[in-house]
This record gives sequence, structure tokens and C-alpha cells, in this order.
Amino acid sequence: MSIWIRVVCRSSVADITPEALRVGIAERLLHLASVYGVDGAEETQALLQVEQAGDKGKKGSPAGDSEFHAYQLRWREDQAKPVRIERWVDDRAEEEVGELRDWLEDYMAAEEDDEGCDEIARALDGAEETVALELKSSDTEGMGWPVLMSAAHFLAVRGDGIIRADGEGWLAPEGDKLRHVLEAD
Repeated sequence: MSIWIRVVCRSSVADITPEALRVGIAERLLHLASVYGVDGAEETQALLQVEQAGDKGKKGSPAGDSEFHAYQLRWREDQAKPVRIERWVDDRAEEEVGELRDWLEDYMAAEEDDEGCDEIARALDGAEETVALELKSSDTEGMGWPVLMSAAHFLAVRGDGIIRADGEGWLAPEGDKLRHVLEAD
């Protein structure tokens, strides 16, 4: 079963390079490791690797050689498979935003948290593109979750966006912190 972290971006993150993403994760990792109560952030910072994934031009991915299409993220020496971080635009982004909007409508019908729902709806209305991180449960162990949330935080800041993380709910960046907009359902 996959676990998803999605970043809905109101401005493009196409110009983010693998190195910029690696540095952005590293800059946030000490704080978020502390928030999640996980040790080993310094060692993990030294192991961080972000590389171009090999399949540019995949359906729903943007075209152009210098843009962020899909990256691979590793943070452990024994990590057999990297986590894929893929930027979606056009029809694929619209499909993703539509699915998130459907979820929000279902939530609003059952709950009464209008303020959080309004903030999420505004982000979805202004969405230009989305970024998806698909992970396995083993990717969330140890430093995994702080690493992945650091990546999502960096992307949300750069893309003026909001994060939907399975098991966490909806989060918005505020400075170097993440603020819960809606808790996990």
C-alpha cells in the first residue's frame, strides 16, 4: 500500500534543481526531526541525495530538459529504492486537484471546520501544479518521515502551496514550521 504526500502549488516549482531540493530538505531537517521526535538528523543530512529520475516526459509530466520533472530521493545507505518525487502539470495536475476537491467536499458534508476547509479550497482554486511523493510504509521509518515532510515543506514554500499528507492531514508552511490546517481523517 502506498502512502502519499501531495503538495498543491499556486506557483510553479519547475525551476527547483535536485541540489536546491537537497539543500531545502537539509535546512529543515533538524527542526522537523525534533518535532517528530526522531534522532539522527545530522547523519541523515550528510546522506541526502536527490537525483533526476530517468523518465522525463511521462504522461502528465512537464516537457523541457531544464525543468523539474521527477526526482529520486535517498537518505539511508541501505535504501534499496529511492522515493520518487514527481511534478504534475496540465491534465494530470487538474485530475489530482479534482480528487482533492472531491475529498474536501465529502469532508465538508460530514464536518464543521469551515475555516480550515476555506483555506484548503482557496489553495485548490489557485493550483497551478502539484507535486506527489509516493512512499511505502518502510520509507516513513526512522528519519524517513522528517525527511519527506522537509521536502514537502520546501516545495510548499517555493510553490506558495499547501500539503496533504496521508496520516497527517492538511498542513501549511509558516516560517520553518508546519501548521495543521485540518487533522488527518
